[in-house]
Amino acid sequence: MEVVLLILQGKTLMEFGEKYKLTRERARQIWESTVEKMPESERKAWMM
Repeated sequence: MEVVLLILQGKTLMEFGEKYKLTRERARQIWESTVEKMPESERKAWMM
C-alpha cells in the first residue's frame, strides 16, 4: 500500500522503484496489483 501513498505524494514509479531497488516496470506491476485489490468504489476515486 506504500506505493499508493508515495504516488499520492507526487512520487513517480521510478522514484518508488529507486527507494526499494526495483525496476520501474516492477514498481508498475506492484502499483497495478495494489489497485486491482482495492474495492471498486475506492479504485474509481483513486483514478480520478
